[in-house]
Amino acid sequence: MRTLRRTRIAFLVLLLGLTATALVFRTMRQKVEDETRAYFDDHATKATDALAHRFQTYLAGLRASQGLFVAMRDVSYAQWKRYVETLDLPRNYAGINGVGFVRYVPADRKAAYEEEVRRTQGAAEPTYARFEVKPASDRPGYFVLEYLEPLEKNRQAIGLDLGFEQARREALETARDTGRAAASGRITLVQDEARTPGLMVALPVYHRDLPHGTVEERRAALLGYVYAPFRVISVVEETLSAAVRQTFDLTITHRGEVMYGGEDGQDAPAARSLYRRDFFLDIAGQTWKLAFRSRPGVHMGSGQRLPAIVLALGAVVSLLLFWITWSLASSRGRAEALATRMTADLRESENRLREHTQLLEIRVEERTAELKIAKETADAAKEAADAANLAKSEFLASMSHELRTPLNGILGYAQILSRSRSLSAKEAQGISVIQQCGTHLLTLINDILDLSKIEARKMELFPRALHVQSFVQGLVEIFRVRAEQKGIAFTYEQAGELPAGVRADEKRLLQVLLNLLGNAVKFTEAGRVVFRVRALDGEARAIDGEARAPEGQRAPAQRPPGALRALRFEVEDTGVGLSAAQRERLFLPFEQVGTGKRLTEGTGLGLAISARIVELMGSAIQVRSEPGKGSSFWFDVRLPEAGEWAKAAAVVARGRVTGYKGPRKKILVIDDHPENRAVLVDLLAPLGFEVTAAEDGQDGLAQAAAVRPDVVITDLLMPGVDGIELMRHLREAPERRGLVIIVSSASVFEADQHRSLTAGGDDFLAKPVRADELLDKLQRHLGIAWIYAQERGAANEAPPAGAPEAEPPAGGVDAGLVAPPPEALAVLLDLANKGRVKPLVEEAARLEQADPRLQPFVAQIRRLGADFEIKKLRAMLRSCADAARGVDGAP
Repeated sequence: MRTLRRTRIAFLVLLLGLTATALVFRTMRQKVEDETRAYFDDHATKATDALAHRFQTYLAGLRASQGLFVAMRDVSYAQWKRYVETLDLPRNYAGINGVGFVRYVPADRKAAYEEEVRRTQGAAEPTYARFEVKPASDRPGYFVLEYLEPLEKNRQAIGLDLGFEQARREALETARDTGRAAASGRITLVQDEARTPGLMVALPVYHRDLPHGTVEERRAALLGYVYAPFRVISVVEETLSAAVRQTFDLTITHRGEVMYGGEDGQDAPAARSLYRRDFFLDIAGQTWKLAFRSRPGVHMGSGQRLPAIVLALGAVVSLLLFWITWSLASSRGRAEALATRMTADLRESENRLREHTQLLEIRVEERTAELKIAKETADAAKEAADAANLAKSEFLASMSHELRTPLNGILGYAQILSRSRSLSAKEAQGISVIQQCGTHLLTLINDILDLSKIEARKMELFPRALHVQSFVQGLVEIFRVRAEQKGIAFTYEQAGELPAGVRADEKRLLQVLLNLLGNAVKFTEAGRVVFRVRALDGEARAIDGEARAPEGQRAPAQRPPGALRALRFEVEDTGVGLSAAQRERLFLPFEQVGTGKRLTEGTGLGLAISARIVELMGSAIQVRSEPGKGSSFWFDVRLPEAGEWAKAAAVVARGRVTGYKGPRKKILVIDDHPENRAVLVDLLAPLGFEVTAAEDGQDGLAQAAAVRPDVVITDLLMPGVDGIELMRHLREAPERRGLVIIVSSASVFEADQHRSLTAGGDDFLAKPVRADELLDKLQRHLGIAWIYAQERGAANEAPPAGAPEAEPPAGGVDAGLVAPPPEALAVLLDLANKGRVKPLVEEAARLEQADPRLQPFVAQIRRLGADFEIKKLRAMLRSCADAARGVDGAP
């Protein structure tokens, strides 16, 4: 009897332990399942929202494409290709197979349409040279896929009649009759080799001159459709990441047909799916069913294992209690004490487990709240930063335009007045002061704009071929004169064999070196400034004031075309030097480290801009300085060697332009500011151009029809018809096909320049207008040859405005000038090409002593050499050499 009682007690303990374990296990499992179901539902909802948002993005892109056809009467293949390239489909519309245009063609126009496409588009793209509507069959009308970009992966679909298949035709007819976007049912794209399910979305385009308020009017006014084909698998995979797709099985069906996953008429296998969720998504009039089914293993993390742990722990504890109770049943007191202790331990474990679970829930909630607050804070900060950047860009653009407009009048008339020969010396000096002050203000504006572009990461480098020795010699000549005026020494040192030519952004490289050399001269009161250019594999050689290669240096090794050359540019001075604190602030915008008068000179932007330009070149400006002893600035750049530098450097300054050869050209100036019109009229009319001015875009169109100009120079921002609309009207007229349009605007941001050139402009001229830049653009676009004033003092009187002038000899050399023999000219020209001014003048003086008839020729050499007019010296010597060869070769 006692043994039976002991057995009952042991089994009762086991039963109680297992029962408690089962209850705890059930509670924990239910909680984990609830959390996992919420996790699954959240991911399914987000996936549905992501797909809906992606299709809204596609529709927005189609509406933008529809706007292109609304704005233009017709769009050529080249225009459509450029437009689609600007959309950047892989980045902004991932998953889309392309964007195209479907043209509606009545049956009686099919043959004529095919011939017209082959004729108009065949030259631009070989695919269109064999264009024909396919499949070949007779139908009342054809919905022909005319454009589809990118063409490389859609070439097979060009010319396809989308009306040949019922699903496509129904979508096109629905879009045509409703005026809204319409999607097809399941289709297979002809260009899809995998033959996966796809769909198309079409948005109708109507003739803009015809009404389309009713269904009948829409059918009569139909021009075609902007169109986009999709592979459903591409849309899903581009929208949902691989990690998200691993959470569930997704089946998309439309009218019983599977668009993605599963098989026709069936959902994903449900036997292994614990959770299911269905959504319905509207795709341009078609309803998709999205069936989400969970995959084995979907869980919330480590919490998934808690029920199993509790079950295992409870079972072990229960069995342990049973064994202990059974073993110690002989001693009731000991068994009861042990059972009491073990039960207490079990309860404590359960309490700790419950506390751990509650603590985990609290931490999860707190972390979720923290992440939400951090995201909201980051989003608000980003929106504020974006708004500030936009406001800054708009302010800088507005201020640049407002400052450049009056500067255009100031600098324009300063250039015009400086060309007058009736000015006294005092008046000429006053005009020069006006021009210098205006140029300084323009430089300040450009510096601020450059800094803004750098901060917005919009500044780009535009490399071109340049001759290294000529580039360096120009800097040496400028700063040697400045240093001599200040009473300090200037030394140029070349190390190693410099390349003859490299490809670099000459404007930006010059901007950096002008700033470094200018600062060195400005902050040096005594001693010297040294400018070094080093080929990093060469050896140094100092040359005072002359940019020439070291003597006795070995010929450079043969290098492949375009090989990178490492150059170091260094500027060293014996000026005031910099402290450690000053060096830390040196490259900050608007920071100046000088004292006294030097602190008021400049804007504090030069070094900040220079440092950022050098960073764009892949380098950094290094500084070594000590207060009271001077400073050294240097940077290393790797530039590709250029062999075409000779063409880039063959620009010859020939003096003041006074007219041009050939028939008179007509120029129409369109600007709503009278002072801007007056500047251009007074610059161009004295050169013989027939200049007409218009005060706005509407007046400009009327004047263009009446005058039929060769060139139109127009502003962008004008009341009424602005510059963009004006250019579109001018480009639409067939009789103005050869018209040259130059956009002249104070809006100098790249976006404005790109917009003006895209709208039909041939070139862009920034305000304030520089006379030499304007004349260079006119010469390039009109193909005219300038007539220059004679270099000698005999031509003191300027010709009357508009009157043709006698053309001087080439290079501005008097035809009666006695030149040395060809051998001597060759020596002089070689010195000029090397930039060695001093030896050139000495050689000319030696020739003068041998032949007194060369005195006028040598006097002109001395005058140009004293002013360091290297280009004019080269032009003069080339002209004499050409004349000498012509005489020698005469019969």
